Amino acid sequence: MVAPAVSYQPIPDKTQVRSELIGTHVGQCELLEKIGDGRRGAVYRGRHAGTGREVAVKVMQDAVAEREVRAASHVHHPGLAEVLSFGRLPDGRHYVVMELIAGESADWVLHRRGPLTVSETVQVLAAVSEALSAAHDRGLFHGALHPKSVFLLARPEGGFTVKLLDFGVTPPPGEPEPSVAADLQALGKLGYTLLTGQLEVPAAPRSPIVPVMPLSLDELIIDLVQAASKLRPQSAREVRERLGPLLPQAPAAPAVVVSAAPLPTLPPRAVPHRATLPLIAAALVAAVGGAVAYLVLRPDAAPAEPVVVAAPALRPLSVAPVAVKPETPEPAPAAAPARAKASKSPRAAPVPTEDQLDARIGRLEGKLRGRPGSHDEAQHLLNKQRMRLGGTPDVDERRDIALKLDAWEQVWLR
Repeated sequence: MVAPAVSYQPIPDKTQVRSELIGTHVGQCELLEKIGDGRRGAVYRGRHAGTGREVAVKVMQDAVAEREVRAASHVHHPGLAEVLSFGRLPDGRHYVVMELIAGESADWVLHRRGPLTVSETVQVLAAVSEALSAAHDRGLFHGALHPKSVFLLARPEGGFTVKLLDFGVTPPPGEPEPSVAADLQALGKLGYTLLTGQLEVPAAPRSPIVPVMPLSLDELIIDLVQAASKLRPQSAREVRERLGPLLPQAPAAPAVVVSAAPLPTLPPRAVPHRATLPLIAAALVAAVGGAVAYLVLRPDAAPAEPVVVAAPALRPLSVAPVAVKPETPEPAPAAAPARAKASKSPRAAPVPTEDQLDARIGRLEGKLRGRPGSHDEAQHLLNKQRMRLGGTPDVDERRDIALKLDAWEQVWLR
């Protein structure tokens, strides 16, 4: 027996529908007000009829991958927005009920205040990569990672928390199928947009992405964006590990300063007469013996093994008279021959200047363009060395750049 086909009413005017939804029930939630709007749907603040909990209800024009949404509801991670339920309206539209987040989407932050700082971008990318790693471990891919899917929640003590939304939303036409590689490339594009404020990300971003930024962050974002890069991370966990050294470090605990009483000033040391030396040695032996007896016999001391102190036998000291010889001037060293030549040390190779290194990189680029095939990775490595020249390198760094260019020439132009 063939099940009857399910028919849905045609979707009426979008503005009218969105106005009529306020005050109605979607699933077990009453929609109270609209808190977000876009071309692909709207977001409402709602209240669950059974628990009274306030929730966010997203009603979408596009299809929803129900398997991914169901899987997202079982992934619990502080960086993922909690998915409570999902379903379809009588007119065929999909809805997802999730936790209500009191924050701003990253695209709205960019619109309101412009690009994020390097430190803020690193924190967002680290949090999103952690959330993606938790989802990927469960076989769940995002597929539609954009600034509007990332929410920033201000913390009372300062800073912000990051939440990732919209798992299971079908990617728009032209977007790659959901996969680990697609999510990683979208993560790189997210970093580029956060730093520059530009939504359109080139296939091969120029280096540096912004004038002042860590070289490792610049390389990471470019490698993520370029799908053919051999240096591209293979997992979200690897991205998080590479971002670790760039995260702001927690302030160190204050040093504990122990004040000590000033040491007493000792009188000038007098040289003892030779007749008093045996008495001093005997006094030292007696002092050591008294200290040992106190440690062993004191009432609060714990039982300990006997301590034996061996003292050297005392013997009379005799001081032989020392004859003092008159000092005689030492003969002056003979003058070196006038024609003696100084020893020559091997001369090190001269270190090229910044202009010389920049000109060499230009020549290598010209040779590279004359070779057939794609050379994105080779050009990327040259860009890295040119970026180092922009930071006023010292002699040691210029020498290292020259060595790197020697190795590059051996690999790519042999």
